[in-house]
Amino acid sequence: MSKKSKKRSTNGSFSKKTAKNGCFFVFFVLFTLIFSVSGLAVGTGEADEVLGFADHLFEQTDYYRAITEYERYLFFMPESPRAPWVRYRIAESYLRGEQYEEAMLRFGKLAA
Repeated sequence: MSKKSKKRSTNGSFSKKTAKNGCFFVFFVLFTLIFSVSGLAVGTGEADEVLGFADHLFEQTDYYRAITEYERYLFFMPESPRAPWVRYRIAESYLRGEQYEEAMLRFGKLAA
């Protein structure tokens, strides 16, 4: 095989690999955009369900999972009239979960 034919096959493989990687990149970007936009479309009803589930976890003494759900609620509804109460429940969850330093931090933010 001559040097010229090796170069052609290398270029052919390179362009196929580049095209394949380019297609993968485009697919990844589109997939990410579709799911990130759909995640932003949380309505009040869905946010209420998240909050209800967080309260259920809190009542079941599953404080760490409750914190996660309360944080998710705040992510989607940061300006909600319930936000101060949700932040209080997060602080209380840390306290009951015996994470005293984090609880003090969270209660301190509420008092400020």
